[in-house]
Amino acid sequence: MVNKTSTIGFRHAINLFSLMFVFLIILWIDLANPRASYPETPGQNKKILVLNSYNYGYMWSDLEMKGIESELRNSDIRTDIHMEFLDAKRAYDSEHLQNIFRLFKYKFSDDKFDIIIAADNDAFNFVKKRRIKLFPDVPLVFCGINDFSPAMIIGQKNITGVAEVPDYAKTIEIALKLFPDAHNIIVVTDDTVTGTAHTKRIMELEPHFKSRADFSTINLANMTMRDLQVRLSLLDDKSIVLLIAHFKDSTGRSYSIQESLGMLARTSNAPSFVVTEDRVGSGVVGGMVVSGDMQGRTAARLALRILKGEKADNIAVVTESPNKYIFDYNVLKRWKIDESRLPEGSIIKNRPVSFYESNKKIIWVSLSIFIIFIALIAGLSSNLLKRIKLEKLLRANQDRLNIILETMPVGILIMDKNGNMTYANATAEKILGMASKNIFMRNYNDPGWDIYSVNGTAVDNGNLPFAIVKKTGRPFLGAEHSIMRPDGKKIFLTVNTAPMFDSAGEFSGVITSISDISDRIEAQKALIESENRFNLFMNHLPGFAYIKDINGRHIYTNERFSTELNIKTEDRIDITNKDFMNNDTAQKLSLHDSDIMQKGRPIIFEESLHIKDETRVFLSYKFPIPAKDGAILLGGISIDITEQKRLEDQLLHAQKMEAIGTLAGGVAHDFNNILTAILGYAHLAMMKLNNDDKLKQHMERIIESGQRAALLTQRLLAFSRKQTLNLQIVDVREIINHFEQLILRLLPENVELKLILFREPLQILADTTQIEQVLMNLSTNARDAMPEGGILEISTSLVLIDREKTIETGIDSPGKYAQISIRDSGCGIDNELMDKIFEPFFTTKEPGKGTGLGLSMVYGTIKKHQGYINATSKANTGTRFDIFLPLADQGEKIEPPSELIS
Repeated sequence: MVNKTSTIGFRHAINLFSLMFVFLIILWIDLANPRASYPETPGQNKKILVLNSYNYGYMWSDLEMKGIESELRNSDIRTDIHMEFLDAKRAYDSEHLQNIFRLFKYKFSDDKFDIIIAADNDAFNFVKKRRIKLFPDVPLVFCGINDFSPAMIIGQKNITGVAEVPDYAKTIEIALKLFPDAHNIIVVTDDTVTGTAHTKRIMELEPHFKSRADFSTINLANMTMRDLQVRLSLLDDKSIVLLIAHFKDSTGRSYSIQESLGMLARTSNAPSFVVTEDRVGSGVVGGMVVSGDMQGRTAARLALRILKGEKADNIAVVTESPNKYIFDYNVLKRWKIDESRLPEGSIIKNRPVSFYESNKKIIWVSLSIFIIFIALIAGLSSNLLKRIKLEKLLRANQDRLNIILETMPVGILIMDKNGNMTYANATAEKILGMASKNIFMRNYNDPGWDIYSVNGTAVDNGNLPFAIVKKTGRPFLGAEHSIMRPDGKKIFLTVNTAPMFDSAGEFSGVITSISDISDRIEAQKALIESENRFNLFMNHLPGFAYIKDINGRHIYTNERFSTELNIKTEDRIDITNKDFMNNDTAQKLSLHDSDIMQKGRPIIFEESLHIKDETRVFLSYKFPIPAKDGAILLGGISIDITEQKRLEDQLLHAQKMEAIGTLAGGVAHDFNNILTAILGYAHLAMMKLNNDDKLKQHMERIIESGQRAALLTQRLLAFSRKQTLNLQIVDVREIINHFEQLILRLLPENVELKLILFREPLQILADTTQIEQVLMNLSTNARDAMPEGGILEISTSLVLIDREKTIETGIDSPGKYAQISIRDSGCGIDNELMDKIFEPFFTTKEPGKGTGLGLSMVYGTIKKHQGYINATSKANTGTRFDIFLPLADQGEKIEPPSELIS
């Protein structure tokens, strides 16, 4: 018997070994030939038309096509990709486009495409104008679009895509980082439309880098290519070349990108950088480049989303160009740049590939095959000797297992890999109220089970224990479900499920234990419902709710108690008054609480408590609560009315300012009507005076004074808040950068302007003009305070205003705020004047040099923007104004400015 079994086992082993050998050989061949692929089933593929603006062999568009094709081929959607080239670099006149239109109309008359991808502007414009006649109702995805703006797709439906925007700033940043000794940025350009546009964008960045480098341009249109080569060869190691446009020289000769790049990069004595991927590999270092490959991949991903069912109009246009840091390995070596200095995720082109890297799949597969062969031989030899012994043990264990299963106090169910019941012990029959023969007729997701969660929600088939275990291959424990028995009784079960595997390691089914927990669930539901009602009531009270024992320990507090006193939820039980207030206040409160419990009657009163370094006023209602053991507990509800008290004071100030504002607005309107008549008659009189008339000079002074009075009325209207706000989402940094150009013209040479701006955008909802006027008023005041010169510093930062700070400052709501600080080193303001500086018509300037409305208008403008302004000053040490403006809702979408690229 043993010999016969061993012989059969040996034959099985040989057959298995042979099959394994054949499989590994096939795997080795497949990995050694990665280009091999299986043919796709005809008639089931999605048809995609790719329109290329240029021609095959043009490097930029070839990179786009590579990205599109690679992304589509590697997706789980089978596609037929058809590419057409418009050859726009050669010809793009109306006759050429009309011929292409006729060709496409004839060529694709019987074809129905699932989607169209247009690469670059020429193809995009062509298909956009003619898609109704050529490809009606076909979704359109575009990529490589220069100067994209939403206006380009107005009136178009079923369209989305990705814009192409170069990142000049990051290319200059990485160039200065790799060559820290360089301080000259040389921009090589020409007079082409592309060159002019690129140069303008780059030169606009000069102020950003003014402390690190000087910008200059070399225009190929003013010299020959040879002259340009000589100029670049004379550069020193303190320069960086930015090759932007170099296509046509002064003789009118045109050069291709690769031709001119090769000539210039080889002769340049300074490192050269670019902003488009197709130029990397021609002798330049590289940079943050517009990647044709990433443009194509991004467009392909959008197309795949549409093919999977999304509407093109519901997919936002990708306006942030998917640029990449790309560098040339050979050029990095030329300039001795270590790769560790490059930004993380940088792509290195032309890197040498070792024999191991190019053949590592074959090497590892061969090694794996050898190791597997050795392991198979050793394993089969050992298994053949153990097999007979294991078969005997298996039969004995099976008998013991049957006895254990039938006597277990929990129900045991076994299901095959399809979820069909194949075994149920006696306990399972009792719990489910069914005989085994009826259980075997059911599947794990049979509608008859009527499975719900303990909370009463239906359980999806994919979330049932069997489905989860089959999917994950791991046990799933502690599931709790309700089911309906055949007798109509609803029971609750706890379910523990574990997977079973066959000898080959394949999933073969599950084993499940079930226990009836109906009594426990019902009791838990009743308890939870009672606790929820109590907590819901207490947490909705308009103040602190608490219960203390006779020793003053809190045995219950509601959520508001821990939230407003800044006490962690887990720490709010068993604490005493001393844990969150000073000893004197805690002792006073404890005596008061004891008096209430001893008298045994409720009381309502106001009490002032010093908590967390501040005095707060509460309206409290406290009452005794009898306990089971005869002890007395103290219950209480305390409502914080501190802010009410503060608001009473603020109301008086607000009423005062409102009254002044109303008066100022009325006076301004009446005064403005008078000024209109004065200025009108003055202008009419001027029209009747000759140029040499002596009265003309007096009339000019009248008009000039009238205009100043009109400006005063505008300030009065601003103070009275009767001007309309033009609110937009703007970046504080952009406002200050624009304002810098204005204030520099007004500052004398002996006043230094310093800007310290927060590194991230601070977007606020504001009227830009009025915020600039606020900055102008504060800056000119600072200038006047420094007649002998000094420093004017404007800085920005991000601050978090909490509830305590809102009470202190009068800000409407807590949250994130942009802080703008204007500090001068001037004469300062005396302490006794600080409380009056924002009042209208108050000024410290000499008569005739100030109206007294500047700071009051600043105060009114900031309040209209739901902000707050604070002033601090000391005599002879300067003055500082801090402005807090709430950050705009981050869900608001801000369209970025369109940019030009090649």
